Amino acid sequence: MRDLIGEIGTKLHARLPPTIKICYYRTPDGIYDTLVLIRPYEVERSALSASNKSLQTAVTFQIDVQSTNRMVCRETQATVEETLKELGYYRLNGQELDDYLDNKHYVLAYRYKMKTKLYEVI
Repeated sequence: MRDLIGEIGTKLHARLPPTIKICYYRTPDGIYDTLVLIRPYEVERSALSASNKSLQTAVTFQIDVQSTNRMVCRETQATVEETLKELGYYRLNGQELDDYLDNKHYVLAYRYKMKTKLYEVI
């Protein structure tokens, strides 16, 4: 069984500066200058099946990048996008958020989807 959220986090830890906090599932308490929040958007589900057996799995994650600096937010998001492409994910169109929150953070939130290789079931 693969830990997909862990794979994403490990890759991002290797590519992002150590000053950027990577969190899972929920926004942490306290305020960070820049953080990346990784959370499942949908439950893992069968993307292809035959004879009542799953042959391929589809997973969808939402990745939020929050920063007090707009350009750092954009640069971090570009690194996240590149990293997820290497892992086999693609961005879902029309499902993004580009906002400035009350806590004085810029937010870029995108959803990414990946289907496992045929016969690779998570």
